[in-house]
Amino acid sequence: MIIDGKAVYSIDPLIEYCPLASDIFTRDKCGKCLPLKERILEEVNEQAIGEYKMFSPERHLKECESAVLFGSSEMTMDAMKKGLVDCSVQVCDGIGTVIARSPEAVQGIGAVMTGTFYTSPIRKLIEKCYEKDIFPVFPETADIDQKRGVNFAVRLGHKNIVVTTAAYDNIKLPEISRLEEKNNLNIIRLALCATGIDEYTAEVMRDYSDISWTCASRYARDIISKKALLQIGLKIPVYVMTKRGLEFVKPRLLNIDPEIEDRLDSIYKQNKQKEKQVIFHDKWGGLGIMPISEIDWERMDSPRPLI
Repeated sequence: MIIDGKAVYSIDPLIEYCPLASDIFTRDKCGKCLPLKERILEEVNEQAIGEYKMFSPERHLKECESAVLFGSSEMTMDAMKKGLVDCSVQVCDGIGTVIARSPEAVQGIGAVMTGTFYTSPIRKLIEKCYEKDIFPVFPETADIDQKRGVNFAVRLGHKNIVVTTAAYDNIKLPEISRLEEKNNLNIIRLALCATGIDEYTAEVMRDYSDISWTCASRYARDIISKKALLQIGLKIPVYVMTKRGLEFVKPRLLNIDPEIEDRLDSIYKQNKQKEKQVIFHDKWGGLGIMPISEIDWERMDSPRPLI
């Protein structure tokens, strides 16, 4: 809970450790000896609010720099630069569901924001949106409704749309899929924030997403992984589920390592091979590819526990 620009309350965390949160939100000056819940509050106040101005009228709405190697906003930003999509239906704190129509707006909204499930309107921030290629879908209430957000994007004339859904809202993916078929659209569906989802939600993500993020979900890793064409990342696997998802993620991978293009093309041609391939960030700063059987999962720095 954030009141008057300060994080004052947090529920008990569902997991003990997340490597992504550790990389992004941990600062040496934050009290490492504090209990986890108190440390989360301190880090939110120090970085998310203090540095990035989140949850305030001064929040940054445009950004060019990547924050997460295989993040959804980074993928969308690079895909939009290549003309694969023309808008993104996302969620922003203080605004709710938004339509972002430039790569910089996509990244500004999503750079360091993970799951946002409830928010309230920040009037001055909403007013800034109209100058930043961002359209608030619910400017009066800051509601989060990604299906209605897609409908709004269609009314704006967009046909190549990417939409993010999070946690239990991923069960709306079939409805968004039907919107795509009914209106002859291209809607790339990114399923996020799987920590704590149930078995049914994991099955929906498996069947209706183009790309799924596992987070700390044991169901995601058990159920979604079996149908995936490709895994990206080791600590927190990202599963590419469709050929359209493969094309969508390609600009991001080439931005990280242009030399991987030939190897990517071979994966695309052989994506039905018996053993799944994993793309990972290597120690030289580029990307490597290996069969999934060669990964030593016991030594992997992964979220814990998986739930």
